[in-house]
Amino acid sequence: MISWALKQPDKIWHLQVLHTFLEFVQRESARNPRLHRVPGGLGRLLDLLHSMDDNLLALPVAQPIQSGPGVQLLSAHAAKGLEFEHVFLFDCCDDAWEKNAGGNRGRFALPPTLTLSGEEDALEARRRLFYVALTRAKSNLQISCAATGEDGKAITQSRFTDETTLPRIPVQVPQALLLETQTQLLLEAPQPVITFPESALLDELLSRFSLSITALNRYLRCPLAFYYEDLLKIPGTMSEAAAFGVAMHGALQQFTLKMKADKKMQWPSSETMQRLFAQEMERQRGYFSESSFIQRMALGRDHLRRIYVEQTPFWRKRTIVERRVDRVELDGVPLTGVIDKIEWLDNNTLRLVDFKTGTPDLKKTAPPDEKQLFGGEYWRQLAFYRILLENARIYPEPVGKTAISWLEPDKRGTFPIIEIDYSGAEMQLVKDMIRDTWDKIQSRAFNAGCGKEECGWCRMHRDQTLTEVIGREEEGLDDG
Repeated sequence: MISWALKQPDKIWHLQVLHTFLEFVQRESARNPRLHRVPGGLGRLLDLLHSMDDNLLALPVAQPIQSGPGVQLLSAHAAKGLEFEHVFLFDCCDDAWEKNAGGNRGRFALPPTLTLSGEEDALEARRRLFYVALTRAKSNLQISCAATGEDGKAITQSRFTDETTLPRIPVQVPQALLLETQTQLLLEAPQPVITFPESALLDELLSRFSLSITALNRYLRCPLAFYYEDLLKIPGTMSEAAAFGVAMHGALQQFTLKMKADKKMQWPSSETMQRLFAQEMERQRGYFSESSFIQRMALGRDHLRRIYVEQTPFWRKRTIVERRVDRVELDGVPLTGVIDKIEWLDNNTLRLVDFKTGTPDLKKTAPPDEKQLFGGEYWRQLAFYRILLENARIYPEPVGKTAISWLEPDKRGTFPIIEIDYSGAEMQLVKDMIRDTWDKIQSRAFNAGCGKEECGWCRMHRDQTLTEVIGREEEGLDDG
């Protein structure tokens, strides 16, 4: 991390951030000497960081090295104890500082040390906080409040502003400046373009590359994300939701294998299914906070108990689970993937089933339309698996049906199973999509990002900072 920071244009800032974090860890270790000696000590530290995140508690950056003049954007609470030559307080209207309309929405949070015994106490607490904000200024203080809102109605400035008795000066912002600002807000961020490493490295990476549905969907979302995650294979942290999905998949796989190992091919009990899930959750425990682990464990047990009652009687016993299929080609394009479940139906056809955790979202199973030109990502996934299996020629039976089976309930409390049928034209569309994407990958067309604000990799290049880049958006595809 230090090596990376030293290579950045704003290396002083990055070093100060690292210094701040190191000091925080050292303070926590000094306060709790057993933190780094007992099993799970790192997990406790991570739990603390997650808790700080959840409660929006930031670490003030220690800046022993000044990096020149700049502007710091702080809340009144965060500014306590600090001083600045110039302080600007904006949005000093009664809605922001005094009124209670809308509950706590849009208002600062009162410190936990304050005990409110009535509106007068609350008003006095806000007045004290306003005073804290004012007194951060050493040389110059400016307080501002808009005259009208976006709806054109007049805005009342805070009574605390009146109580300062400071002179009031109306200011007109030039229309040209407002227009320029509004234009900048409307403009999309430019797509970041990166410089590739030497060609020999890319040649080596591409020579060993096979296209999976995860890589296909990621390329369609952002070619730059594909470059980092699928070619360079930059490791990313697994989210709690993804770890929960891994545990649910693992439990169903072991449950099916136990049935196949039974001489009478009887399904194990509901208790066995839940026990297998608990074992799989223990394997994933490091990805959860302690409270989330307990909550997810209870949810998973309950979901599997209901699935056992509602669905097990209809499950086929001639089935294969977690079937990896590779060394398959579609017109020279190497394909690979892992199919959750392959069932043999009575009419001598196959049914492909993919299990999904998370809130059921039918848009992901929808075919192409004007909003989703390539169809939903789960729609593409099952079409990809169908192409994969048919071109592998492992089984003589053709694929007759495909389905997405959710392992978590929808808003009505049911576990949807969505059967997806494909026309010949739709299958051809996906095949063309695969060929076109492969051609673009081979021509190195992945050095430009999507430019979207929510894209972590594009944001990294735009802001020159490493953020949480890297919660994988394609985790739900569980493609091996």
